[in-house]
Amino acid sequence: MSDLFADLPWFLQEYVHNNRWTSFRNIQLDTYEAFRSTEGHILISAGTSSGKTEAAMFPVIASVYGQCQEGISVLYVGPLKALIDDQFERIEPILRDSGIRITGWHGDISQYRKDKTVKDPSGILQITPESLQNIVTNRRDELTRLYNRRRYVEDLAKLDDDSLDSDLTIFSIDINGLKVANDTKGHAAGDELIKGAADCLALSIGQSGRVYRIGGDEFMAIVHTEAPEDIREAIRRKSDEWHGMYVDKISLSIGYAALENHPGATVNDLEHLADSDMYAEKDRYYQAAGIDRRHH
Repeated sequence: MSDLFADLPWFLQEYVHNNRWTSFRNIQLDTYEAFRSTEGHILISAGTSSGKTEAAMFPVIASVYGQCQEGISVLYVGPLKALIDDQFERIEPILRDSGIRITGWHGDISQYRKDKTVKDPSGILQITPESLQNIVTNRRDELTRLYNRRRYVEDLAKLDDDSLDSDLTIFSIDINGLKVANDTKGHAAGDELIKGAADCLALSIGQSGRVYRIGGDEFMAIVHTEAPEDIREAIRRKSDEWHGMYVDKISLSIGYAALENHPGATVNDLEHLADSDMYAEKDRYYQAAGIDRRHH
């Protein structure tokens, strides 16, 4: 058919055959030639239903297919959520057997899917300009409005190991059973649990520190208090009182490390000690419930 067809990976060639294309449109051939011959920017301008999507995506998909790259390989910025959804529905079936993942990211995409992308980024990311700006510049978590991982790392870096306040305490908190809620009751239930945990933490810690959502079901807090155990109990009381629309109750594993109890510890030491305390509490929770943690 053309050099373009010969250069396409097998799954794109199958797409061409299955759609009974007998040739490529000029815009597709011209874009392919420009993509192959220049490293500069390429502007594709054509009317509706002119083959722009294939003109833009075929060379890009072919260039990343078979490459062992960590992280996002292609950033697709679309101005409208509806446009991203439409393009996703067109491109995702094409890529289904390719090993290339395509992920949408905008205000209507569930937090569960976004968290999966953050934990294991790969392939093509379709995103709106607003969402991209939030990722790059924002220091607030999109779902909970707590501070995010970026702000947490920045705030930790400001703490001087040689002059830490004696009442400094690092909290590490994790939601128990979030994956089960997502799998059995849907992502709306999972998002409800995440927001419920954020509310319990924010109300319990209040003005004594800052709470951060650093991952899917993971939270940290940097707190100044002489009574960290009282704060842990306050979080437990709030979580016991919580009830959602999709999920009836919430369970949190709460760990902390106070400088007062670990003289001479660095911030990094306190962070690891808080994590260890949280995981010990999580183990006790699952053992008491008779649940195999490997599946939760």
